Amino acid sequence: MRRFAALFLLPLVVAVSLSGCTLPGFVSLPSDVVYPSIEPLSDAGPMAPMTLAWQFEGAEVRLSVPVDAAVYRGAKNAQKSALFFREIEEMEWIPEYYRAFVGEPHQEPLYESMLQGLRALRDSLGLGEDRYAELIVTLVQSLEYRTDPVYLEPKFPVETVGDANGDCDDKTLLAAALLAREGYDVAILLFSAEQHVSLGIRSDGSTYSRSGYAIVETTTPILFGWVPDSLNGDISLASEPMVIRIGEGTRSYGAGRQTDAIRDRFDEAVVEAEELGERASESQRDLERRAREVEEVRAQMDALAAAGDAAGYNKLVPRYNRLVEEYNAAVEEHNALVAQQNEAVATAARITEGQTDRYGLARFLGLGS
Repeated sequence: MRRFAALFLLPLVVAVSLSGCTLPGFVSLPSDVVYPSIEPLSDAGPMAPMTLAWQFEGAEVRLSVPVDAAVYRGAKNAQKSALFFREIEEMEWIPEYYRAFVGEPHQEPLYESMLQGLRALRDSLGLGEDRYAELIVTLVQSLEYRTDPVYLEPKFPVETVGDANGDCDDKTLLAAALLAREGYDVAILLFSAEQHVSLGIRSDGSTYSRSGYAIVETTTPILFGWVPDSLNGDISLASEPMVIRIGEGTRSYGAGRQTDAIRDRFDEAVVEAEELGERASESQRDLERRAREVEEVRAQMDALAAAGDAAGYNKLVPRYNRLVEEYNAAVEEHNALVAQQNEAVATAARITEGQTDRYGLARFLGLGS
């Protein structure tokens, strides 16, 4: 997670004078706000193409991405803070600040190259719009989550790709850039109180608070619309985010109701597993009590037989048989409880492990495709 970038307030005009002379006129500065931009470094050495591999719908997919070294190095050296030359409200500069990272024009060839490869994967896998959005997001989620303890500002998406890592805002900016250029209605959800950034996508399912968008966490593989229980540092999202729309896309995510249903099944399975676990533990204790009772009666019968007391032995036989029958019935009930618990645990585990495979989870749970 990142804090806001450091910002510098400069005067509108600076007059510079030297001893014995004065510079002609004034040095004029911009009258507005200067946002981060990239100046490519022409002397940057070549970079090998990035090979990105990630899990999608139960299989590994790969994408080779050429990265322009001049743009990448220029982004690394770029000023990442917004420079103010006038009074400005947060609601005005913060959205434009984040949009500047996404829309920096020198990155367009990178976006187009990535999207050409992603479209080829989409076509080869036969993906519709929803699964294609998931393909893009799972790529970004798969990149290593890494924070920079020194530089707190966001990275340009070209840096995130070239580094193959980033933190919440870095990865969200990359995902938003790609999805917006494919026509999806997406936004950056900025949680100032938690110092966290998530992606938002227009969806037919649940939306986050009053944002109007389903939340998509980019720092870890997780289904669209699922709100993480906690983030790095045991932080939970609780505040109302600032919504920063990226692009003018109109496509929405049409599997939101399905991911909602998957979350409901997951929550139900977790609760069921816990309840059945408690009942199975009680059942186990009851079995152990019954087994001791059977053993005690059997010991009495063995003692009577050893003493030659056939009448006493025969008198205990009906009780012993009843206890054994009740014990065996209790074993069957216990085994049924354990089987139900195991099924609930398996369902929760399958959903947990299938966070990059919404399509497969839906079929597994009988929710359609």
